[in-house]
Amino acid sequence: MPRFMVDSNWYGWDGPENVTNRVKNRCLALSLANAVISFTCGVVSTGVTRHNWVGFAATAALIALMMEIIGAVRFRRAPHVTDKRTFDSIHQMMRWSAQCHMILMALAFAAGAVSCFQAFGGIPDLLILSGFAASFACSWFFLRAYSGLPTYSIKAPD
Repeated sequence: MPRFMVDSNWYGWDGPENVTNRVKNRCLALSLANAVISFTCGVVSTGVTRHNWVGFAATAALIALMMEIIGAVRFRRAPHVTDKRTFDSIHQMMRWSAQCHMILMALAFAAGAVSCFQAFGGIPDLLILSGFAASFACSWFFLRAYSGLPTYSIKAPD
């Protein structure tokens, strides 16, 4: 049976508070912009959005996007210094959700490009593909902004 180990260290995001707050705001804004783009792409009915593989990848990407938004909100509300469990859950949510969303949006874009090649529906199909690319870019900038913020751990005072 595993033993319970107490980690009394404190963890956080390094840097001046104004830089940390700027990254927090940028991540939240990018995730919300990503949600608007994804919602808009999902509402428009074109040949691309009716394609089964596009629908599968875009729907799965929505789950990753919701985790990205939850992570951004938790990151925004997190104090400068926190315990290991909270820090790890926010840190993993911020990184993994953005990476999964990028992979799934790339898959949706590829499936949409194949759908356009099979039966081109005009300008709306190209707009949906550009929306997929914009959604991918939002997650990429989100991950880049968060990854640029160094983290630290300090020994808790006894």
